[in-house]
Amino acid sequence: MTPVPAGESLRAAAFDLAPEPAIVVAGDGQVRAANEAAERLFGQSLGVMTRSGLAAAVAPDSPLLALVERARAEGGPVRERGFEVSLFGHAAFRSDGSAAPLDEGLVLLTLTVRSGALSGERGGAESAGLKTIIGLGRMLAHEIKNPLAGIRGAAQLLKTGARVEDTPLAQLIVDEVDRVKRLVDRMEAFSDDAAPICQPINIHLV
Repeated sequence: MTPVPAGESLRAAAFDLAPEPAIVVAGDGQVRAANEAAERLFGQSLGVMTRSGLAAAVAPDSPLLALVERARAEGGPVRERGFEVSLFGHAAFRSDGSAAPLDEGLVLLTLTVRSGALSGERGGAESAGLKTIIGLGRMLAHEIKNPLAGIRGAAQLLKTGARVEDTPLAQLIVDEVDRVKRLVDRMEAFSDDAAPICQPINIHLV
């Protein structure tokens, strides 16, 4: 393996450990790199963000997309202050942003989430953490439950044509798939942002 020069290693470490969310966007809109702060804010890992792209996370008229295009058009760093950002359709929050063109059509996009969000929501860091939990629940529901349905259906087909001694194995697959689905359903509860139903209760009964 070719050793990484010390300068490049330090720059990579500075990008990954930076407290502000930062992503590198390619010309086709794909996310080529994201630091830990960006993964927490978007509520998704780099692998998921790479497959979906930046446009899938924001509205078509998002100022983030416009900021990236401005950096490409002007060929230099650009900055925007106090705009609203909504990720994956969640409640919007206020942020500052900067974009700087890199080599090969890449653009470095950095966000500075302001403390305090719109509509009396929580502060920037706390709101980002909440979005991470909500995004995790929805990602699990989408990325896991759909393949589970296919696995369960295939196991049921195998069960109908299996030999008598192999039937328990096919049923085991069905049972284990159902168990995983129940676990995912419990995780999906974190993505339910509806207002809780409150009512009086005797604490002694609890």
